[in-house]
Amino acid sequence: MAALYGWRYERLPGSTRLLRILLSADEGTVEILRVAPGHVTIFDPRRGCLGAKPIGNAAGDEAAPRAVEVIDDPTPQASAEARITIGLGIDAGGTYTDTVIYDLRGRTVIAKNKALTTRWRFAQGIAATLSGLDRRLLEQVQLVAVSTTLATNAIVEGEGQPVGLLLMPPPGYTERIEISHRPQAVITGRMTIAGREEVPVDEAQVIGIVHDMMRRHHLRAFAVSGYAGAINPLHELQVKRVITAETGAFVCCGHELSQLLNFKTRAETALLNARIVPRLVRFIDDLAATLADSGVSAPMVVVKGDGSLITSAVARQRPVETILSGPAASVAGARFLTGLQHAVVADMGGTTTDLATLVDGEVQIVEQGARINGVQTHVQALAISTSGLGGDSLITYDQGRFEVGPRRVVPVARLASHQPRTVEALDYLEATPTAERQPPRNMWLFFATGHPQDQKLAPAQAVVFDLLRQRPHSLAELSRTTKALHPTLRSLQELETRHLVQRSGLTPTDLLHASGDFTRWDQKSARRMARLIADLCGWPLDRLAIDLLDEVTRRLAVALMARELASVDLLSPPNQAFLDRMLGHGGTHFEVDFTLKFPIVGIGAPVARFLPAAAELLHTRAVIPDDADVANAIGAITSQMMVRRQLSIRPDDQGRFQIEGVTDQRRFASLDQADHHAVETICEQVRRFGRAAGTSQRQVTIQRQDRLTPTTTGETIFLERTLTAVLRGLPDLA
Repeated sequence: MAALYGWRYERLPGSTRLLRILLSADEGTVEILRVAPGHVTIFDPRRGCLGAKPIGNAAGDEAAPRAVEVIDDPTPQASAEARITIGLGIDAGGTYTDTVIYDLRGRTVIAKNKALTTRWRFAQGIAATLSGLDRRLLEQVQLVAVSTTLATNAIVEGEGQPVGLLLMPPPGYTERIEISHRPQAVITGRMTIAGREEVPVDEAQVIGIVHDMMRRHHLRAFAVSGYAGAINPLHELQVKRVITAETGAFVCCGHELSQLLNFKTRAETALLNARIVPRLVRFIDDLAATLADSGVSAPMVVVKGDGSLITSAVARQRPVETILSGPAASVAGARFLTGLQHAVVADMGGTTTDLATLVDGEVQIVEQGARINGVQTHVQALAISTSGLGGDSLITYDQGRFEVGPRRVVPVARLASHQPRTVEALDYLEATPTAERQPPRNMWLFFATGHPQDQKLAPAQAVVFDLLRQRPHSLAELSRTTKALHPTLRSLQELETRHLVQRSGLTPTDLLHASGDFTRWDQKSARRMARLIADLCGWPLDRLAIDLLDEVTRRLAVALMARELASVDLLSPPNQAFLDRMLGHGGTHFEVDFTLKFPIVGIGAPVARFLPAAAELLHTRAVIPDDADVANAIGAITSQMMVRRQLSIRPDDQGRFQIEGVTDQRRFASLDQADHHAVETICEQVRRFGRAAGTSQRQVTIQRQDRLTPTTTGETIFLERTLTAVLRGLPDLA
């Protein structure tokens, strides 16, 4: 042509290979994109190249399926209600352990009791509260449900067994994996983001690495996480099978705990789970023995962070799912006791106040996963906010200012009622000149907890511990007796870390005793400590009690507002002026008002004193149900099993549809065919998991959500359909 028309030209280096493939190919390849009829090209950010996506809802002329569908199973189901009548609810909280024997059919409390939580061994506190219940009633219990802070505490305190981490990053991944845990190893086995195998697992390599880790680090557990493992768990399951067969060690896979993307976060979640398994196994074994000693032979279930139940056998394998179990039980109890569908729930305990919002009877789930001690996990939990405000929050006075919390201590009133020689520590403080009571920490009282002393102590620690086993002492008295101020404080902190010693001080609970609003424990000792603090600041005792109790009410109102205005920094200096005026403090030129449209349900022992006034500040009503003091334990025993699973359907580049989240990587010609198969698969999954969790329920609710995007030409492109299946049922198979 150039010669014919007299054009100038030059020959370019290269090949016509792609042109030949393009003209002869029947299907798309990694180099050639086939755009099927009814599809358009679109940039695929997950693959970093062009892809083809269907136009419209991809269902052709067929009617789109229902967004929500309830699928029944004809299999006959036994009635759980006919089997379970008497239940035992246990809530091992941060301060108190509550128990309740509950009539599930009559919806009434038969008996209840409280005891102090023994964090060094939770079963000891549970035994104490069970001892206050009628053994004849305990022998009638048919099911035990427990919520506990154990898993959360284990993560926060960094406890647990050593774990080996095996990672399978994405194909071509060369960056350093930002997980600080050691030991860890990158093994072969690569999946594309669509869940297609690119590099198989090298089983011999896995065996070698695992044996080396076990020899060098004395491991008994492993965590495995692979890129796209939530889409296709084939590689993770293969590695688990190899490790289990070769060593018998415990193995936790990322996909078993999370269906979300981000294999590093799945790895962190699997790590935490594997690490704390021994703690929860020991707790369940201890609790089973404690229950048996108390005459209870019923099966046990555990509350998860999303408010549902799992059997103790499942909890042994997946303890990380029980983080935030206590707050979840409190929401369940508030909802059950009041029947309210729209409300704010305020659970005020000894250590914290947990807040949640009920909308249509449900609390929002944190889909991206709960964050514990700075570590992001994929554990589903209720959207609950926590503030360090409780009945046992330490009140301190320093440099002319009072602070309430967030540290939790034992109220002086309760300490004195259990240890009568507390009065001697108060006698010493009263005889000490006011100037020597400064700084305020000199007035804290320390005492031995009763934890078995089977740990070796340094000489300075042993001296302090021996004194505290005799009776409580203030820091001022300990310093004078041991003639060592700073070493004494350091020794006390170390003894506290080991749970051998606790501290006591002025708390809202003491002020309630001082004012006469609450007189369960030693009122005289509470008034003495309050008067000592009042003398420090030069206030009358009555004014101190009223003002500080009002401050607790104000802080509760602020926490409730902050919950509803989560996107606003209420604690920033500019907003403090608005808060002061909103709550009736200061300002003559303008007023600010805030109205909460939902009622506030209050549960927990101290909430009755503070919530009504806080609700009044927010122009709403407080609802404090009967048995609010043991609502968490009631919430535990009245909760249900729940299994929730997700699958996604995505179009591929060949005009077909693939289901993500299963090992079966078949392609389907239409969305309708893929949807039908996905529904069958996910229903089978949740029914199987539901039975393993402890419920015979077979009815499944399916929710569909299509993700579409508009184009510049006005068309709509189908990107993905997500199917969420939920099965709820009573724990009749526990």
